[in-house]
Amino acid sequence: MRALSRGASFVELFVAIFLSSLLIVLMLHEQMRYTLVIKKLRQTIVLDAQWAYVSALLRQHLHMAGYTPCGSLRHLITMDRRTGHALKPLVFSTALAPRLSLYHMSLPVREVEVLDSAHTLTLQEPLGVRAAVILLSDCYHAEVHTVDSIQGRVLRVKEPWLYTYHAPMFLGVFSEEWFEVTPKHGLMMQHDELWPIVEGMSFEERTLHHQTRLTVHLKLPHGEEKSITSGLRTP
Repeated sequence: MRALSRGASFVELFVAIFLSSLLIVLMLHEQMRYTLVIKKLRQTIVLDAQWAYVSALLRQHLHMAGYTPCGSLRHLITMDRRTGHALKPLVFSTALAPRLSLYHMSLPVREVEVLDSAHTLTLQEPLGVRAAVILLSDCYHAEVHTVDSIQGRVLRVKEPWLYTYHAPMFLGVFSEEWFEVTPKHGLMMQHDELWPIVEGMSFEERTLHHQTRLTVHLKLPHGEEKSITSGLRTP
């Protein structure tokens, strides 16, 4: 009886060790699966947050493309006095890398009281921000100038005004922004890395019932694509 009891105890011990080992293996497997789920969830949360930021930023800048208080640059007679070229609301190029360039009058906008001379004007109130390059416009013309000096409400530019302007006249900082996709940094805005996982970018513009819609498509890994669409800001 003692031998049988001793033998039964060994069997029970081996069974207990086997079951314990099996339980440990199952627990480790579940822990690994849980860790992978948590890791994937964290990656998804990070990607969703990055996308929310990038899409909001792109939509905001697309919305402002070509803006002046009287209407889009596309509908005005324009000139960039620095280059001698007409102004465009946007330019999309794929020559070296996909690049979308956007141009507009930045906020705050100030109304012009009077053009004092061929190089100076007086604003109704001070511009309130530092400005190296400005955009002057009315409802017919617009031109870009390099600022020579700003003293209170009086602003002086380096080149003479090209067009004859009529009230209301507006002035603001000229904004030149670009988004580009590079193999090393992904999506960039100017020289800042926005989203390194972006592999490509395409652009389309559609006009329906006199309303223009701009859409940017971003190519992501594994064939995924995300798109941002925005209308243009109107006066």
